[in-house]
Formats: sequence, C-alpha cells, structure tokens
Amino acid sequence: MQWIWTGDDAANAYAEFCEKFTVSGSGKVTLRVGADWEYAAYVNGKLAGLGQYVDSFGAKTVDGIDIAEFAVKGENEFRLVAHHIERDYSVCRAVSPCVAFEILEDDKVLACGGENTNCRVYSAISDEDYSVTPQLGPCWRYDLSAPEVPYSKAVSVKTEFKERERPVKRFELTAPVKSAVCAQGVYKCEQGGTAAERMQLAWLSARRFAEMTGEGRTERASLDRAVTFKSDGSGGIYVIMDLGAETAGYLQFDVSVPENCAAMLGWGEHLADLRPRTAVGDRNFGAELSLKAGRNEFCDDLHRLGCRYIALFADTDELTLSACTLREALYPFAEIQKDWGDRLLNELYAVGKRTLKLCAHVHYEDCPWREQALYSMDSRNQMLFGYGVFGEIDLPRAALRDIAASINADGLPELCPPARNTITIPSFALYWLLALHENAQQSYCGEFVRELLPAAECMWRTFAARLCENGLACFTTERYWNFYEWVDGLDGGVFFRDSEIPQTYDAILTALFALASRALGSLYETEGNAEKAEECVRYAERAEASFEKFYDEQSGLYMSFIDGSGKKFGLHGYTQAVLAMAGIERERAEKVVAALMSPPDGMGECTFATLQWKYDAIMKYTSNKEFCLNEICRIFGGMLKSGATSYWETALGEADFGDAGSLCHAWSAVPCYFMDKYLGKK
Repeated sequence: MQWIWTGDDAANAYAEFCEKFTVSGSGKVTLRVGADWEYAAYVNGKLAGLGQYVDSFGAKTVDGIDIAEFAVKGENEFRLVAHHIERDYSVCRAVSPCVAFEILEDDKVLACGGENTNCRVYSAISDEDYSVTPQLGPCWRYDLSAPEVPYSKAVSVKTEFKERERPVKRFELTAPVKSAVCAQGVYKCEQGGTAAERMQLAWLSARRFAEMTGEGRTERASLDRAVTFKSDGSGGIYVIMDLGAETAGYLQFDVSVPENCAAMLGWGEHLADLRPRTAVGDRNFGAELSLKAGRNEFCDDLHRLGCRYIALFADTDELTLSACTLREALYPFAEIQKDWGDRLLNELYAVGKRTLKLCAHVHYEDCPWREQALYSMDSRNQMLFGYGVFGEIDLPRAALRDIAASINADGLPELCPPARNTITIPSFALYWLLALHENAQQSYCGEFVRELLPAAECMWRTFAARLCENGLACFTTERYWNFYEWVDGLDGGVFFRDSEIPQTYDAILTALFALASRALGSLYETEGNAEKAEECVRYAERAEASFEKFYDEQSGLYMSFIDGSGKKFGLHGYTQAVLAMAGIERERAEKVVAALMSPPDGMGECTFATLQWKYDAIMKYTSNKEFCLNEICRIFGGMLKSGATSYWETALGEADFGDAGSLCHAWSAVPCYFMDKYLGKK
C-alpha cells in the first residue's frame, strides 16, 4: 500500500481522505487500512472501523476489515478521517503523518490511497496547544459551524516502518449507552482558562428539571425523545448526564440551539464537586464547542473517553437535547459464566470483570479516564487476573511483545511503550519476566517463548549485574524512578529528578529478581537450555541468600532497604509478602504472614496493586481462605456500598493524588484472581 497525507505540513492535524469504488457483488469486500495515530473509516456514511493499533517503533499495523455489510453493488463512497499527533505522549510514539488504505473484492483492488486521492483538513475537530493529561495527548475542540475545506490531492509519504497485521482482535462498539439527565441549571464563568478549567470553576445555580423543560423528570430525564431546556436569562444552560456506570467509549451528542453559540463539554468519573471534575492540576477533561444554529449531531470516533458523567455547558438561553452519551468500546473477550453461590461474591466478581474490560482496548491500560497507558506491572496484573476471567491469550502476548520491543540500551523497557519516556521504573521489567512465565504456564507456545527469550535475557542480565551481598542495588541516576507501590517509602520519591539519589539495596527488587530468575530458568529448562537454566538458578540462590541482610531481629520482620552505611529501614507489607513468596525460611515466613494479617504499628499495608502477593502468601503458609475473603468483602464490598461500578486505583478513591484518583484501575481486580485461584471453578 502507498502511504499518503495532505499536502500541507500540518502538525497535530485532522485529515480526511475520500475515494469512490465500484463493487460487482461477486466476492468478499475487504478494507485494509492503517494510520500513524488514530483513524475512523466510513463506507457510504456508515462507520466501518476505528481504533489504530498502537505500534512499537519500526512497525505499523494494517487492519483488515470485512466491509460487505456497508457496501452495495455498484458505486460506493469511502471516507477516512485520521488524527496525527506531532509529539510523544505515554500512549503514542510520534512518527510522520500518514495513512494508507486499499479496498479489495476478493483479490482485486477496487480502490487505494495514492496521489490522486481527494483529501482535506478535517474541519470539525482541531487540537489545542495544551493536553488532556501528559499521558493522553492534546485537548481538542469541536467546531460544527466551520465551513468545509475544499479538497486537494494527497501526497506520497516516505515511510521506514514495516507493515504487519493486527496482532489482536479489534474492539467493538456498542449502541449508545442509555444516559439520563441527573442535574441541570444555569451557570456563569467569571474566570478564563481552558474549557475544563472554566467548567470546574463556573458558578452553578441549580434548577428543577420541570422548571427548565416544563416536563416531568421521572418520565423525560432519560431522553427517550428530545427535551428542550430554557434558562431564565440569568446565565447559560448546563446539563449533566449520568451514563449509569463507569464507561469507556466514544462520544455522541445531538443538540439543537436557536443560533450560533459557544459551548463546552466535559467528562468525569464522579460528582464530588457537584459536577464532573474536569480540571485537576494540569489535567483538562473538557473540550470547546462551536455550535451552529439548528441541529448539531456528531459522533467523535477519534477520542476514547473514560467516565461516568458528561456535562454540557452552552452559552444560550435555549437548547434542545436529543442525546449526549458514549458508544461503549469493548475488547471481545470470551464470556465465561460463573456462579460463586453467594450474591456478594458474584457481585464482587462481576465488578472486577467489568473493571478489567474497561481497561483493555488496543492494549492493556492502567485506567480508561486519566492515562490509558501500557505499564508492565499493571498489565502483568491484568494478564494474571484475566486468565481465569476470560481465558485470553492473544492480548497478553501482544502486550509482552510490544514491551519487549521497547527495550533501551540499558536493558530496560520504556515506562509506557510505545512512547519514548524520560524515566522508567526498573522493577516493572521484573514484572514483565514474571508475566512471560505466567503466560507460558497458561498455554505454552514454544515459538512465542523462543521469540521473547532474547529480550528476557537482556532484561534479566541488567539486574544480575547489580546483585551484591546486600541484594539488588537500586538504580540511582536521573532516568530511574524506583517506584514499587503508592505507599509512603515505596513510591520512589520525586520521579523527575536532575541529580542522582543515594545508593540503597532494595528488598522488593531483590525478591522480584529471585522470582524472575527462577521463572526464566524454568523457561530455559523447558526449552532444553540446561546451561542457562542453571545460571538463572544460581543467581536466584544468591539473591535468596541476601534476604537475611534485610531481616530485623527486633521486629522479626524484613526491612525494605539497606543504605550505604548498612542501616536497615522501611517496614512495609509488600516487602513481607513478596519475600514470603520468594522463599524465606518457613518459621520466619509464618511470622511475616501473621504480620500481614494483623499489621503492627508502623508497617505500611499492601495497596490494591500488591494485594495479590499478600493473599498468595497468606494462602501459601496458612490456607486461611476466610481471612482473605472477609477482607475482600470488607474493602471491595465497601466500594460497592459507596456506589462504585468499577474498582478504584487506591482505597482513597477520587481524593487520592491531589483529587486525581482513578475510580477504575485494572490492577485492583484482585477479587477475581483470588476467587478463580482459591475458590475453584464454578
């Protein structure tokens, strides 16, 4: 295929490409399409495909889509809208703007992108010069009053990447989610700033639904048909929609106004601020709108949102709202039905399953709202928890490949492949090694294992070279963020540094290395490489011998760090749990597990990200299933009591991280893992 773009050198550009094609009706009609960042493809005005796979550097995925249901015999129209991002974010690695497509009937090419393809700047959306978040990319604005730009001809783009087929299934779009008006009134903005900031700081004056619409809220808030809102002249109109649950998908709205007006649209996971929290620090969950007089019906197929609530603020005295919702995007996981014989357990499992679904699209994501990024530790939890829930193998293997493809000269992968990050988290590479072994345990594929063993060895040797008498030496230079989990003492401190940190030896890093060494050794043994298997075991034994260095006689527990003078410090539950799983002597392990079950003063408890280690350690040494289940019911059941429809990033919910806590985080779906592993198949 030929890769093309518009003739102008537009950064952060939205572009539109059009071709005609004629179908004879004698064969299968297929679209092959790819883009440098995001695309949405339409056949005869109907959405036929969206969602570019996020590639590693040097590769570009081309999707194959059966479009027979959209094509008709005779002449058809194909339209492709694409979004190019000029710089790297956590979710993307910028390359030159480009798209490619071809339409085939069986093996006959009916149309393809080239220098005769009609193209133009897509005028309905444009990017702002500020970001949604540092991870997600630029904010954007909708201009539904803009005149259409005339067509010109595309130009050929020189590319250096290798084309490949999509390694996983494409996610699917549902029908629009049934949303309902949950709040309405008038507003005034007395401060400037981004759309998100203005919505966050606007003065809101609530009005009853009936006061603004003349209709009953219980009958009409669901927008089964269009509803007209009118203000009393004291400000613009705001309407807040409730999607009913945490949702990840693509925006669709249908609103009419009597004359051209400015508006804003925001999204969020809660209403703790009496509106969606659209602005938090430098994060902006909002977009400007320019509405034209009359009907404004629009589907945004290029930006995926994660939220429960959508707010529309319009500078008008009257608006008619027909729809404001998302079309949910879901990866086609297998549906495995389970009944745990208990209503609460069934609900806990269902919400964990829902959480995992919301955090998987083109790859695993930490959360659908704030980042949508592929982290090695987060994705390892998602893979591990998801094996029992979905039986999915392809998505884990694609993620493992993409992370391996991002390895830098230091032997460690990028923080969020495919992006080029300025920092990385060393321990996450060890999680990748564990994930590779766990995938092999689920469904062994020698070809896949052999493909990734060189990357596995590269990562492993980076840590092996740092093994000392006191365990693994932490990484001290500016590039490395020694994060383990979000608890005091283990959060790695400042992650954008301009100087080295003091050398420490880290118990968690040492334990993870011991576990990863045995995991890698097992893979080498299965593949018949006894020499490398034995080398891995030797290093595992050396790491395990150093566990003693972290033991604290006074407490009978293990400290997390040893500094340059030999002083031990830091008492954490994660440290106890992972060391117990890595093979400390049984008598000490039993005392460690007792501390996990009844934490002493001063010991930081495991967060949701590391509860798996805690529960595995408890089950390994006590088989106390009831303790774990009771804690799961108390912690995660407490979330459900508060109205949660997905599991939070941390126990503090939205209030954590300076009011930027995620209410949907896949590393927290540990109830599913525990039930699948320890309650047996249902």
